Amino acid sequence: MKNKAKIKLCIVTRGLVHGGEKKFIFRLLKEFAYRKQFDLYVLADHNYFAFSLPIEPSHILVIEGSGKLTFDYLKSYLTLSKLKADVIIYPKNFIPLSHFLLPGRKINIIHDLAFFMTSFKSHSKVFAWLRQRAIKASCRWADHVVAVSEHTRKEIVRLLEVDRKKVTVCHEAVTLDSVKPSGLLDDSEPYFFCPTTMSPRKNIVRIIDAFEQTQSKTGHKLYIAGHFEVKKSHLIQRIAKNPNIKVLGYVTEGDMVAMYQHATALLYPSLYEGFGLPLLEAQLLGCAVITSRMSSCPEVAGKGAHYIDPYNTQELMDAMLLVSRDASYRNKLTHLGSENIKRFDWRTTADIIERVIHSFKAKK
Repeated sequence: MKNKAKIKLCIVTRGLVHGGEKKFIFRLLKEFAYRKQFDLYVLADHNYFAFSLPIEPSHILVIEGSGKLTFDYLKSYLTLSKLKADVIIYPKNFIPLSHFLLPGRKINIIHDLAFFMTSFKSHSKVFAWLRQRAIKASCRWADHVVAVSEHTRKEIVRLLEVDRKKVTVCHEAVTLDSVKPSGLLDDSEPYFFCPTTMSPRKNIVRIIDAFEQTQSKTGHKLYIAGHFEVKKSHLIQRIAKNPNIKVLGYVTEGDMVAMYQHATALLYPSLYEGFGLPLLEAQLLGCAVITSRMSSCPEVAGKGAHYIDPYNTQELMDAMLLVSRDASYRNKLTHLGSENIKRFDWRTTADIIERVIHSFKAKK
């Protein structure tokens, strides 16, 4: 990298779906698009960004119609070999091994190490083993690793045996656009809100257990947003029998904003998180937070949450009863939450990554 020349920076994305990772990548791209010292490129398997980012169309490199392996190991490699980027950012935990043959410094961003949490049995043993090997190699061979929380950084050092000095903490932040809701929400009755998936680490079974045992006392409904897999049909059938539980599926950003704003509380008693973006989304929109005192949740939610042992259903029940009945305590949580979110900012997030990039020049 020459001192006065722009740094040619490429961010590689593939398979973006709704959720925290997509929001992180989009906001990171938006920040770097306005930084004049960078010549920014995006490499993706679909044109997610054409109408939403101030990037020259010729700098959005799209490789469509490829399978995952073909994109990762062959086509993206060939495209990047022609681009000759100074720095390549991989924002989804993984660097294809063939990419280590490419010139340029490589930054691997780790959102969580869920594949190493085998006790949850979220994936087959073979698939989990393969992902573990790929993530471990990606972190060990990358020029630098970025972790989205201090909790995740400690896990990278402990589980992947990566030098602590090679890992930088870079928190996510929160921004929700003002988008008109579709009318999906019925806020005529009080409700708890739970944006989740059916992964065991999200603790959905205990959430439903706690709700069913308190619903007659709180008079609340439970709204669940997120992707539910067909293979978990026994849980779907259980939910379907309770008219006070409503599964919304994917929720647009406008509807998500409305859900947070009108909910009595966010239920987020996760067993494992790499960060936990819904905690900040709830706090931004004035929603009380009930969450786990495990993994990254206390680091993210700060003083603006009611903490429980996520393995203790009774503690979750007690929290739901307290927050639903005590308006003054609920208001205290929302006030502390509004103060907590001031610690998180997308510009700061990009600044930290930019400092990592400039550190490569200093080491030359």
